[in-house]
Amino acid sequence: MKIHSWSAWFSYPISWLKGFIVSRSFSFFVYIGFSKVNNMGDCFILLTVAGFAQLFLFTFLHYMTARIVETAITNLPSEVPNYDHIRQWLVSKRCSGTDRHWREGLKAFVFLFLGFIFAVPFSLEKIMVLPWEPLYLWTKTIGVLVVLPITTAYCYHFELLMRRQVAKNKTIRNLDRELAQMRAQLEVREELDNSEAKRAQLSSEVSDLKEKLAVALAENKKSQHFLTINTIVESN
Repeated sequence: MKIHSWSAWFSYPISWLKGFIVSRSFSFFVYIGFSKVNNMGDCFILLTVAGFAQLFLFTFLHYMTARIVETAITNLPSEVPNYDHIRQWLVSKRCSGTDRHWREGLKAFVFLFLGFIFAVPFSLEKIMVLPWEPLYLWTKTIGVLVVLPITTAYCYHFELLMRRQVAKNKTIRNLDRELAQMRAQLEVREELDNSEAKRAQLSSEVSDLKEKLAVALAENKKSQHFLTINTIVESN
Protein backbone atom coordinates (compact mmCIF):
# COMPACT_ATOMS: atom_id res chain seq x y z
CA MET A 1 0.00 0.00 0.00
CA LYS A 2 1.55 3.28 -1.10
CA ILE A 3 1.82 6.04 1.42
CA HIS A 4 0.11 8.71 -0.74
CA SER A 5 -2.99 6.53 -1.29
CA TRP A 6 -3.61 5.74 2.39
CA SER A 7 -4.56 8.08 5.22
CA ALA A 8 -1.71 8.67 7.66
CA TRP A 9 -4.21 8.47 10.53
CA PHE A 10 -5.55 5.04 9.63
CA SER A 11 -3.30 2.08 10.33
CA TYR A 12 -1.97 0.02 7.42
CA PRO A 13 -3.23 -3.58 7.00
CA ILE A 14 0.23 -4.97 7.82
CA SER A 15 0.25 -2.88 11.01
CA TRP A 16 -3.19 -4.20 11.97
CA LEU A 17 -1.98 -7.74 11.34
CA LYS A 18 1.16 -7.37 13.46
CA GLY A 19 -0.70 -5.54 16.21
CA PHE A 20 -3.42 -8.19 16.32
CA ILE A 21 -0.97 -11.11 16.42
CA VAL A 22 1.30 -9.69 19.12
CA SER A 23 -1.60 -8.51 21.30
CA ARG A 24 -3.57 -11.76 20.98
CA SER A 25 -0.47 -13.81 21.68
CA PHE A 26 0.18 -11.68 24.78
CA SER A 27 -3.47 -12.04 25.85
CA PHE A 28 -3.24 -15.82 25.42
CA PHE A 29 -0.22 -16.03 27.73
CA VAL A 30 -1.98 -13.81 30.27
CA TYR A 31 -5.18 -15.86 30.09
CA ILE A 32 -3.30 -19.12 30.58
CA GLY A 33 -1.40 -17.88 33.63
CA PHE A 34 -4.04 -15.73 35.29
CA SER A 35 -5.52 -18.64 37.22
CA LYS A 36 -2.38 -18.60 39.40
CA VAL A 37 -2.53 -14.86 40.14
CA ASN A 38 -3.39 -14.10 43.76
CA ASN A 39 -2.23 -10.50 44.15
CA MET A 40 -0.99 -7.45 42.29
CA GLY A 41 2.61 -8.66 42.43
CA ASP A 42 1.70 -11.92 40.72
CA CYS A 43 -0.23 -9.98 38.07
CA PHE A 44 2.79 -7.77 37.36
CA ILE A 45 5.09 -10.81 37.07
CA LEU A 46 2.63 -12.52 34.71
CA LEU A 47 2.37 -9.45 32.45
CA THR A 48 6.18 -9.11 32.39
CA VAL A 49 6.76 -12.77 31.51
CA ALA A 50 4.04 -12.67 28.85
CA GLY A 51 5.65 -9.55 27.36
CA PHE A 52 9.15 -11.02 27.23
CA ALA A 53 7.73 -14.18 25.69
CA GLN A 54 6.68 -12.10 22.66
CA LEU A 55 10.31 -11.07 22.08
CA PHE A 56 11.43 -14.67 21.57
CA LEU A 57 8.20 -15.73 19.86
CA PHE A 58 8.33 -12.98 17.23
CA THR A 59 12.04 -13.50 16.67
CA PHE A 60 11.26 -17.13 15.87
CA LEU A 61 8.24 -16.23 13.71
CA HIS A 62 10.32 -13.75 11.72
CA TYR A 63 13.01 -16.39 11.24
CA MET A 64 10.45 -18.92 10.00
CA THR A 65 8.89 -16.35 7.66
CA ALA A 66 12.31 -15.58 6.20
CA ARG A 67 12.98 -19.30 5.68
CA ILE A 68 9.64 -19.76 3.92
CA VAL A 69 10.31 -16.78 1.63
CA GLU A 70 13.81 -18.05 0.77
CA THR A 71 12.43 -21.53 0.04
CA ALA A 72 9.70 -20.06 -2.15
CA ILE A 73 12.28 -18.02 -4.11
CA THR A 74 14.51 -21.05 -4.61
CA ASN A 75 11.81 -23.57 -5.52
CA LEU A 76 9.37 -21.37 -7.42
CA PRO A 77 8.60 -23.17 -10.72
CA SER A 78 9.26 -21.09 -13.80
CA GLU A 79 6.00 -22.39 -15.32
CA VAL A 80 3.95 -20.43 -12.78
CA PRO A 81 1.92 -17.62 -14.40
CA ASN A 82 3.48 -14.19 -13.80
CA TYR A 83 6.67 -15.90 -12.66
CA ASP A 84 8.82 -12.77 -12.92
CA HIS A 85 6.32 -10.65 -11.03
CA ILE A 86 5.89 -13.21 -8.23
CA ARG A 87 9.64 -13.77 -7.90
CA GLN A 88 10.30 -10.03 -7.81
CA TRP A 89 7.67 -9.66 -5.07
CA LEU A 90 9.22 -12.49 -3.04
CA VAL A 91 12.69 -11.02 -3.41
CA SER A 92 11.38 -7.65 -2.18
CA LYS A 93 10.08 -9.44 0.94
CA ARG A 94 13.41 -11.14 1.63
CA CYS A 95 14.34 -10.47 5.26
CA SER A 96 17.25 -12.73 6.15
CA GLY A 97 19.84 -11.96 8.80
CA THR A 98 19.99 -12.79 12.50
CA ASP A 99 19.99 -9.12 13.50
CA ARG A 100 16.76 -8.52 11.58
CA HIS A 101 15.05 -11.47 13.32
CA TRP A 102 15.98 -10.16 16.76
CA ARG A 103 15.06 -6.63 15.71
CA GLU A 104 11.54 -7.78 14.85
CA GLY A 105 11.25 -9.57 18.20
CA LEU A 106 12.48 -6.48 20.05
CA LYS A 107 9.99 -4.30 18.17
CA ALA A 108 7.18 -6.65 19.20
CA PHE A 109 8.19 -6.33 22.86
CA VAL A 110 8.63 -2.53 22.77
CA PHE A 111 5.41 -1.85 20.82
CA LEU A 112 3.49 -4.21 23.09
CA PHE A 113 4.78 -2.29 26.11
CA LEU A 114 3.88 1.06 24.53
CA GLY A 115 0.51 -0.25 23.37
CA PHE A 116 -0.24 -1.46 26.89
CA ILE A 117 0.56 1.98 28.33
CA PHE A 118 -1.61 3.71 25.69
CA ALA A 119 -4.45 1.24 26.37
CA VAL A 120 -4.53 1.88 30.12
CA PRO A 121 -6.43 5.22 29.88
CA PHE A 122 -9.31 3.46 28.07
CA SER A 123 -9.78 1.24 31.12
CA LEU A 124 -8.75 3.81 33.70
CA GLU A 125 -12.19 4.04 35.28
CA LYS A 126 -12.27 0.32 36.11
CA ILE A 127 -8.66 0.42 37.28
CA MET A 128 -9.28 3.33 39.64
CA VAL A 129 -12.77 2.43 40.90
CA LEU A 130 -12.53 -1.31 41.48
CA PRO A 131 -10.55 -2.48 44.51
CA TRP A 132 -7.14 -4.12 44.13
CA GLU A 133 -8.30 -7.58 45.03
CA PRO A 134 -7.74 -10.90 43.19
CA LEU A 135 -11.44 -11.01 42.31
CA TYR A 136 -11.20 -7.76 40.32
CA LEU A 137 -7.71 -8.06 38.84
CA TRP A 138 -8.97 -9.85 35.73
CA THR A 139 -11.70 -7.23 35.23
CA LYS A 140 -9.06 -4.50 35.36
CA THR A 141 -6.78 -6.39 32.97
CA ILE A 142 -9.39 -7.44 30.41
CA GLY A 143 -10.29 -3.81 29.66
CA VAL A 144 -6.69 -3.13 28.64
CA LEU A 145 -6.41 -6.34 26.62
CA VAL A 146 -9.50 -5.44 24.57
CA VAL A 147 -8.01 -2.13 23.41
CA LEU A 148 -4.44 -3.51 23.11
CA PRO A 149 -4.70 -4.65 19.42
CA ILE A 150 -5.60 -1.11 18.32
CA THR A 151 -2.90 0.72 20.29
CA THR A 152 -0.24 -1.84 19.30
CA ALA A 153 -1.28 -1.62 15.64
CA TYR A 154 -0.83 2.15 15.73
CA CYS A 155 2.63 1.75 17.26
CA TYR A 156 3.57 -0.39 14.25
CA HIS A 157 1.81 2.06 11.94
CA PHE A 158 3.68 5.16 13.08
CA GLU A 159 6.97 3.24 13.11
CA LEU A 160 6.30 2.36 9.46
CA LEU A 161 5.54 5.99 8.65
CA MET A 162 8.77 7.07 10.32
CA ARG A 163 10.82 4.51 8.38
CA ARG A 164 9.27 5.64 5.09
CA GLN A 165 9.87 9.27 5.94
CA VAL A 166 13.51 8.51 6.77
CA ALA A 167 13.87 6.63 3.47
CA LYS A 168 12.23 9.54 1.64
CA ASN A 169 14.58 12.07 3.27
CA LYS A 170 17.55 9.86 2.40
CA THR A 171 16.41 9.71 -1.22
CA ILE A 172 16.01 13.50 -1.30
CA ARG A 173 19.51 13.96 0.15
CA ASN A 174 20.94 11.59 -2.47
CA LEU A 175 19.16 13.49 -5.23
CA ASP A 176 20.43 16.81 -3.87
CA ARG A 177 23.95 15.37 -3.79
CA GLU A 178 23.64 14.16 -7.38
CA LEU A 179 22.27 17.54 -8.49
CA ALA A 180 25.16 19.30 -6.77
CA GLN A 181 27.61 17.02 -8.56
CA MET A 182 25.87 17.68 -11.89
CA ARG A 183 26.02 21.44 -11.28
CA ALA A 184 29.72 21.18 -10.49
CA GLN A 185 30.32 19.15 -13.65
CA LEU A 186 28.35 21.69 -15.71
CA GLU A 187 30.40 24.55 -14.24
CA VAL A 188 33.61 22.71 -15.10
CA ARG A 189 32.29 22.02 -18.59
CA GLU A 190 31.37 25.68 -19.05
CA GLU A 191 34.84 26.75 -17.89
CA LEU A 192 36.41 24.32 -20.34
CA ASP A 193 34.16 25.57 -23.13
CA ASN A 194 35.07 29.16 -22.26
CA SER A 195 38.76 28.22 -22.23
CA GLU A 196 38.44 26.53 -25.61
CA ALA A 197 36.60 29.55 -26.98
CA LYS A 198 39.30 31.87 -25.66
CA ARG A 199 41.97 29.58 -27.07
CA ALA A 200 40.25 29.59 -30.45
CA GLN A 201 39.97 33.38 -30.33
CA LEU A 202 43.66 33.74 -29.47
CA SER A 203 44.57 31.31 -32.23
CA SER A 204 42.53 33.35 -34.70
CA GLU A 205 44.20 36.59 -33.55
CA VAL A 206 47.65 34.98 -33.86
CA SER A 207 46.78 33.82 -37.39
CA ASP A 208 45.67 37.35 -38.31
CA LEU A 209 48.89 38.76 -36.91
CA LYS A 210 50.93 36.25 -38.86
CA GLU A 211 49.08 37.17 -42.06
CA LYS A 212 49.62 40.89 -41.40
CA LEU A 213 53.28 40.24 -40.62
CA ALA A 214 53.68 38.25 -43.84
CA VAL A 215 52.06 41.06 -45.84
CA ALA A 216 54.26 43.62 -44.10
CA LEU A 217 57.41 41.60 -44.85
CA ALA A 218 56.36 41.19 -48.48
CA GLU A 219 55.78 44.93 -48.84
CA ASN A 220 59.08 45.61 -47.11
CA LYS A 221 60.94 43.33 -49.54
CA LYS A 222 59.16 44.97 -52.48
CA SER A 223 60.12 48.43 -51.21
CA GLN A 224 63.75 47.39 -50.80
CA HIS A 225 63.75 45.92 -54.34
CA PHE A 226 62.39 49.16 -55.83
CA LEU A 227 64.90 51.14 -53.80
CA THR A 228 67.76 49.06 -55.13
CA ILE A 229 66.56 49.50 -58.73
CA ASN A 230 66.29 53.27 -58.25
CA THR A 231 69.77 53.41 -56.82
CA ILE A 232 71.20 51.52 -59.79
CA VAL A 233 69.34 53.73 -62.27
CA GLU A 234 70.53 56.91 -60.61
CA SER A 235 74.13 55.72 -60.51
CA ASN A 236 74.08 55.06 -64.26
